[in-house]
Order: sequence, then structure tokens, then C-alpha cells
Amino acid sequence: MMDHIFTITINEKELKFAKKVKLIDLIDGDVHDYIAALVNNKLRELNYEVFYDAKVELLTQKDYDAIRIYETSLRYIVAMACSRVFPRATTKYSYSISRSIFLTFTKDAPCLDSKSLKLLDNEIKNIINQDYPLIRTVVPNEEAKEIYLKKGFDDKIEILKYRPEKTVHLYSCAEYMNYMYGHMVPSTGHIKDYSLRIYDNGIIIQYPRSEEKGKIPEFQDAPTFGRVLKESYEWGKLVRTSTVSQINNWASKENQMDFITMCEAHHNNMLAELGIKILSDISDYMRNNQITDLIPEDLLKIDSIADANAEVYESILDNIAAYSDMGNQLNETREAQKLLADTCAEAIYRLNNPDYGTNPEIAQQEAAELSLFTTYQNHYALSQAEQEAAAQAYIDKKWEEFIGDDGLS
Repeated sequence: MMDHIFTITINEKELKFAKKVKLIDLIDGDVHDYIAALVNNKLRELNYEVFYDAKVELLTQKDYDAIRIYETSLRYIVAMACSRVFPRATTKYSYSISRSIFLTFTKDAPCLDSKSLKLLDNEIKNIINQDYPLIRTVVPNEEAKEIYLKKGFDDKIEILKYRPEKTVHLYSCAEYMNYMYGHMVPSTGHIKDYSLRIYDNGIIIQYPRSEEKGKIPEFQDAPTFGRVLKESYEWGKLVRTSTVSQINNWASKENQMDFITMCEAHHNNMLAELGIKILSDISDYMRNNQITDLIPEDLLKIDSIADANAEVYESILDNIAAYSDMGNQLNETREAQKLLADTCAEAIYRLNNPDYGTNPEIAQQEAAELSLFTTYQNHYALSQAEQEAAAQAYIDKKWEEFIGDDGLS
């Protein structure tokens, strides 16, 4: 019986085969220049064996699909290097900053300095230069559990309970074995470019990007964004939702609503902190620009931009109700309402009058028809009781104007 003959088209060449062939064996030149391939438009690892008619497109680090595989493989190599350089430490890949990978240590963290970073970098380069093959292995769940126990992968042990599959795909490289979600390169030598830097309490790992034509982009710090991600990460650790298995545990419990209520209360606290930050920024702005002569009565003259800000007001009023509920629980209702009154008036005025205070002539014209601002100095010269009364009166008036019997205008 004759073998089945199939045709593979690659680089506009048609090749005939009678036996299955690996994609990596079809490459002319240095195989390390390629990361993966599209076989009939389906993404495949380079170790994939073709045994049918197919059109093959080889992918480099300039291609989006290839870069995802490049990143996954780089994560594996860095984790392997950490296991050698910091054998007692437990690593975790966290949120992304500046289109890069952020590595943290969750147990027995080493002292991160230029010396330790250099040791890690040298070991990564050693692993890449050795061009170790990355071998995909299929093991039963029970065997995977034993491997995870030895390596301290507690979160991966937990997630096995939720897997419908009876087997796990692991990748082995020299003495190292780990699970990575996604395709991988055939060997470590395919990973050529990366960059390490110490950042906060971890390590930033930069790698080539397809949108940069396979080059590593310039690092652009985003401290505010990074701080928010870190706060979210810390909150996840606090309420035990920092891993998929922990989220699954909450989802399978009967007290799901308690968890949701707790998170909503946390969000309300964050909104309150945002209001305080806005108020502080306005205070600094007024002090720096010597704004002291605003007219208190103009605070209530909002008709001219009420329609344009209807959705904004609706959101603010909803927040007022939410803060009021939260305040009742925290016994801080009046203070929360006072902050909202100030924030509502001052923040929206700044939103609609970005030039106010920067140009004396513009400021003079706008002061005549001031719509939505409060006299900061005079307001805070009032007693606590007067401040609370003023805030409550403001809220009551807004509620009547925008909710009323006829609904929001």
C-alpha cells in the first residue's frame, strides 16, 4: 500500500511529503529566527507535525501571535532561572506595567539589588545559550498534583479541582518542570531579546513587541497606574481573590452576596478617597492662584449648564445616596455629604471652565456669570455645624431640582 502524499506550501514553494513532518524541519536558515507558524491559518508550535495538505506561514517576533508565544516562553525561562538563583523563593507574575511583565516574590523573597539582578540575568542568558529543548508532557491530574506539591504551587493544586480534564500539559526543560498556559517555543534559544529592571518590590521584564516591529519599546513609567494596580493586587490578597482558584472558592460558597457587599463597600471607600483628593487639589489650585474673591451666591446659579451635565449630576446624586448609606454604617454621614457638596460644585466647575484662574481677563468675565463654584475660604471659615448645614442644604436643593416630581432635567 502506497503512503498518502500531501502537499505543504511554504514561502510560495510546494513541497511533497509521504510522511508527517515537523514545522521546524521545514525552515531554511536559522530556526531560532522563528517563533511559531500558522498552518491553514491556525496557530501552531514549531514542533507540530503536519500530515495533510497545508499552507504554512512562519511567524517571527514581528508578528502579534508569535509575540504571545514569545512572552509565555520568556515567563517560563525566567521562572526556571529564579528556581536556580533563588531556590527558596516563590515567584508570581503580577500586573503589567509599560507593556512588560512584572515579577514578584511571594515567599522568601531575595534582597533585590544590582548584584542579585545581575545573577538572575546571567542565569537567564545561560539557559538561552544552552538552547534546552522545551518538551511538552501530558500527565494525569494526580501526578501533576504531586509535582505541584513538591514545587509549592499551591494555587495550581487548588485549580485542579475545577478542571474537567483528567490530564495536565506540563513543559519540562533540563531538570525544571512547570505548567504554562499557551503555546511555547521549541527550545530556549528562540528567546533572544529581553531586558530586566528592578521596580518597586519586584522585577520588570521587557520583551519585543509586534507593534514595535519586534523591538523592545522604551520603558515608560506610569506611577499612578502602577499604584492603582498595586492597590488592587493588595486588596485581592486581603480578601483571598489573587488567584483563579481563590475566586472559584468564593463563587462556590453560599456567602457570595457577603463578598459582593464587601467589595462594593470597598469601592465606596475608594470613591470617598477620590473626592477628598479632588478637594485637596482644588484647595492647592486656589491657594496657588490666590483665588479668594468668589461670590457665595453664585454657587446656586447652575441653570446655564444643568442640561449639559445632567448625566454627571445623576451620577453624583447616586453617589450621594451611596455615600449616605455608607456614612450611616460608619457614623460619618455628615462629613461624607459635606465632601460631596464641595466636590460636586468645585469639580464640575473646573470641568466646564478649564481656563478659569489662568487668565485674569477670562477670570473676570467668568466671575460675572459664575455657575458652579463655592467660596472656599468663606465656606471653611464656618463652624462644623454650619458647614454640615450648608452641605445638607446644598444636597437637598440639588435633589429637589434634578430628581423632583418631573425627574432629572
